[in-house]
Amino acid sequence: MDKSNLYNSIYNFIITTPDQREFLLKLKDFSQNSTTGDFLADQVSSIIEKVGLETFAAFVTDSGSNCHQAREIIEHTYPHIIDMRCIAHAINLIASNFTKILSVGAFISELNKVIEFFNRLHAANKKLEEGLRNMKISGDGLHTYIKT
Repeated sequence: MDKSNLYNSIYNFIITTPDQREFLLKLKDFSQNSTTGDFLADQVSSIIEKVGLETFAAFVTDSGSNCHQAREIIEHTYPHIIDMRCIAHAINLIASNFTKILSVGAFISELNKVIEFFNRLHAANKKLEEGLRNMKISGDGLHTYIKT
């Protein structure tokens, strides 16, 4: 994505099946729209009507006031659909607030230097991988902190 699209207002509409499979139904750029609660509720309602009312059990959004209003409208219009706030988004906001504390930000900066050391030096990275295997630590290796 180029920098001209970096701050666009992109919304994704994902459907999760009972067996926990996820499908991207729509990806919409609402940069030219006023994304009020009413507008978002209209967008979601059109999807609900298109896909089928009986297939929906819940509606999940982040914690923005416009999303909260849209959830309330959907819950009122479709009483069987549960109004849910995305817990992953809430945790991300909390973590982002922690990084604003100087000591936490400095600590993350130092950790990123250690991670960059292992990522930059092949021999050091191999020793790290060997140590992780010996200690039976599984995972996807070291990653630097990235703002979302």
